[in-house]
Amino acid sequence: MKKNKGFTLIELVVVIVILGILAATAAPKFIDLTSDATVAKLQGMLGAIRSGTNMVHAKAIVQDKTSDLDSMALGDVTIDVHSGYPTAQWSASLKYVVNLDNVDFTSVPDEVCEDEWCARGNQQSIPSGITTSGTGGIAKIYSNGYSFNDQCSVYYVNHQDGREPEIGLETADC
Repeated sequence: MKKNKGFTLIELVVVIVILGILAATAAPKFIDLTSDATVAKLQGMLGAIRSGTNMVHAKAIVQDKTSDLDSMALGDVTIDVHSGYPTAQWSASLKYVVNLDNVDFTSVPDEVCEDEWCARGNQQSIPSGITTSGTGGIAKIYSNGYSFNDQCSVYYVNHQDGREPEIGLETADC
């Protein structure tokens, strides 16, 4: 009598079910890579803003420009500083801190960014609820495909009261 070698139908079905379960649990990890890449890009921008701000502050201390609104040279441009830190005005300060002269400034909150980076500066609050104290300002930098109203950005808050600026991420909509 000849013995058949191979898998039974039940064995094949069990293997297919196990592979399906593995694929269903692993797929979300690979599908969400776009969000992870966007957050990583924002973290890079956050690091650039933090480093640039620290550099400007060190220079402001040396030049004794740490009390009120003032201006100081940064490379080929003059930027505005308050309390020794860059102001939240995008066009007069912060864009030069991160060397993004060509970043698109937009005044339309729901306009989707079509460039690599877009920004709005000198705001009193942003849609996520972050506000300034007193006369300070907020700048918000966001990536291609997002708008000012989306919570997928880097924000910079200069309270203009001597405190170190707040620099953070919004990632709820990424």
